[in-house]
Amino acid sequence: MIVGGYILHLYCDKENGAHVANEFPHEYASEFGSNARKHAKRDGWILKRDGTAICPKCSKLTCHK
Repeated sequence: MIVGGYILHLYCDKENGAHVANEFPHEYASEFGSNARKHAKRDGWILKRDGTAICPKCSKLTCHK
């Protein structure tokens, strides 16, 4: 039997963003990384291809394409 897991820790990369540590979920765990990212996006995180992330609070303040 093979057991695996994936934990995704997210931190907001928006400049001048003031956040409280427990303001929103920032840690996601799943069997696969794709599922962890899917859950984070469902909570409002913006995950970019360059590895940066924008939190749900900052994603509501700015428009991203």
